[in-house]
Amino acid sequence: MPYTHLLEQIEIFADLDNERLRRISAICTERLYEPGDVIFHENTQSDELFVILQGEVEIQVDPKMLGVSADESPGPTTVATLWRDQSFGEIALVDKGLRSASARCAAPGTRLLAIQRDDLIELCQRDFEMGYLVMRNMAGDLAFKIRQTDLMVRFRDTRDAAVFEQLYHASHAGLLGWIVQRMAVAGMQADPLELLQDTFVNIYRYAGTFREDHGNTFRGWARTISANVVRRASCRRRPHLSLHALPGGSLEPRDDREGPHDALAHGEQRESLARAWTLLLLHYAAAARNLSARDREALHLVEVEELPYAEVARRLRVRSSNMKMIVFRSRKRIRAQMLQAFARGEQSSRGEDLAPGASLARERDAHRAAG
Repeated sequence: MPYTHLLEQIEIFADLDNERLRRISAICTERLYEPGDVIFHENTQSDELFVILQGEVEIQVDPKMLGVSADESPGPTTVATLWRDQSFGEIALVDKGLRSASARCAAPGTRLLAIQRDDLIELCQRDFEMGYLVMRNMAGDLAFKIRQTDLMVRFRDTRDAAVFEQLYHASHAGLLGWIVQRMAVAGMQADPLELLQDTFVNIYRYAGTFREDHGNTFRGWARTISANVVRRASCRRRPHLSLHALPGGSLEPRDDREGPHDALAHGEQRESLARAWTLLLLHYAAAARNLSARDREALHLVEVEELPYAEVARRLRVRSSNMKMIVFRSRKRIRAQMLQAFARGEQSSRGEDLAPGASLARERDAHRAAG
């Protein structure tokens, strides 16, 4: 069975012509796994690359490698979930080093393509241009993963809006393509830009949960988030069909799909909404930076880490009775500074000049509103 159509979607086989893809397809072996089956174990020798034809695969690591005790997590910790059209185990093509994680089947009837390292290396040695393209693609893919992961770590640790914007520009195109693929697999019709926006909202919101150690990359983490976003959207939008919904007589059902004019208008509105949401997040980050270190940490622990107030109070060494007031005042200060920034932006867009003393008065009123 030829797998050329699938292989051309894999990053490391990009720019290969059909003949070269056909040759790679000829060395692929299809395998079937069931839930719980181990595809390979952590710290075992790597000599195969895998591509998912159907189903799900979980990438797991020993919790001790993440600094988690056996009491907290007695079994392997899942750091990424992979779906159809994704590949894993590419590092086996570089050398035969030890696997940095285990791979376990997570869905019934999971079908994988296995490519032996020695077989692919032999093809590359026979065709030097193909070998160059494969290794170039692999190097570029690893560079992208490293760069995006580095940006994610910097944003997680600093909450710098400029770093988040760099992360967005470095990764949004790839994530959008991934979302479109997930939508096609799910057979759903929705706006991929809206799902991309939801993905980055979750990335921003749960940045503190990202762990880069033990081979976990931003790409895998973000793809897991976006796949969950697509899955939830698919469940929400699934229509309930009934024969009673069809009109009687010879009339045909009405076509409620939007026409070209509506599609263009809605597309522009969605793009504007996406830009507005990004601007809102940047203003929020800028306002949060003006909080004291303690208030910023309190807000992070409550809103991002979702810890109870009592635990946050214990960590910050403040009274539990004061904890809610600290968070409340921090939120009010952020709100007041964001409103002030929006007002300045609106006046700037209209070309208005503030009257002497008006700026100072506005800042004083905002400060009072913050408590």
